[in-house]
Order: sequence, then C-alpha cells, then structure tokens
Amino acid sequence: MLRRFLASTTVGSTLLVAAAPGAGAAPERLWDALAQCESGGDWQANTGNGFYGGLQISLATWEAHHGLDFAARPDLAPRADQITVAEHIRDTQGWDAWPHCSVQLGLGDRQGEEDGAAAADTAGDGYTVQPGDTLHSIADRFAVEGGWLALYRANREQIGPDPGHITPGTVLVIP
Repeated sequence: MLRRFLASTTVGSTLLVAAAPGAGAAPERLWDALAQCESGGDWQANTGNGFYGGLQISLATWEAHHGLDFAARPDLAPRADQITVAEHIRDTQGWDAWPHCSVQLGLGDRQGEEDGAAAADTAGDGYTVQPGDTLHSIADRFAVEGGWLALYRANREQIGPDPGHITPGTVLVIP
C-alpha cells in the first residue's frame, strides 16, 4: 500500500510527516519504533510512573480514547489493541502525544496542509539519518526484514559504496 509522506526542513533537520492526524493508519513498524523509544519495546510496561504499555499512555488518555473497550490499562491490553487506541490518540493529538520520541524518530504533524502539497508517493517508509545511526541500528529500530544488508540494498544510491558510512540528514527508504 502506498503511503504519503511530506518533507519539511526546519532549523537544520528534516521531519518526515507520517500519516498526519486523520490521514489513516500509521505503519505498524512506526508504532514498534515508538514503543522501542517509549518503553524499550515492552508492550506490558508498568514502571509506576503513571504511564502504561508499550506507548506509555496515561490512564486518562486511555479512557478518553476508548481504551476501556479493550482493557483496564494499556499494559493489560495486547499490542494490537494498544495500537488501535494509539491511532485514536494520534487522530486527536497528533504525534505530539509522544513529544520526545516523535521528535527523536522524525515524526511530525503538519495540520492544515493539502494532502498532495509537497507529497511524494513511496512504497516504503522514510527515515532521516541522525548522528550516531548505523544501518544496523536503523534496521533493528524498524525491524527491516533482511537486516542492515536489505536496508543498504534499498538505499545504495543515497549511501554510496561504503555501507559503514552513512551521512546524517540522508533520507533512507525503509523497505
């Protein structure tokens, strides 16, 4: 399925807009990457900080977005149900509901723009290389089938002949 992504340059960094509010479901690998950042990928996380589950959702937010249809708390719901509720949250609050990790993952919201403005169709999902990233770490973060080698093959033209050297700011296609 093709997804629309918008690119915007802001103060030296590129934000990829992945399924802005109301634009449809985000790819599951984005939810997994967000959960990895929020909870270390532990979909049953309950650390006593008032946030629960893989996506670290508060009880008030869980309740307000129909989470009680699934379980009493996010950490008691299966991953798929947490993602269903998270889609509702994203529809109302955008990626800003996860302020730290959405910025870290290059997710952003651009409300009010035409869907087609500056958009490009892509069969894969995009990611902007950050300082310290390696093909291995990116492939792990997005659970790329075939690992870093598949990621390299999909982006050989952007990366060049040395897969050990990727430049921050390069936009990679996630196969």
